Amino acid sequence: MSAALTVEGARDKESLSPLAPPAEYDRFPELSGTPAHNVAHLYAQIVEALSGRDSDAPTFEHAVELHRWIEAIAAKATAR
Repeated sequence: MSAALTVEGARDKESLSPLAPPAEYDRFPELSGTPAHNVAHLYAQIVEALSGRDSDAPTFEHAVELHRWIEAIAAKATAR
């Protein structure tokens, strides 16, 4: 199952409202609104990372850090 991703923002005490990312950030505008849109961006990041170019793709180190955060949260939750 896949869901469309949205970006929302607000200032001060305003309610959140949708924000449109700049058009130049979207490498695959023809896929916009489809589940393939997000997957295409992820695959592009993986290709960049594997080819040695700068990439925002998550690394193994990111996974380890996230796992540690989850463990710390779980430990705090069960300590109560």
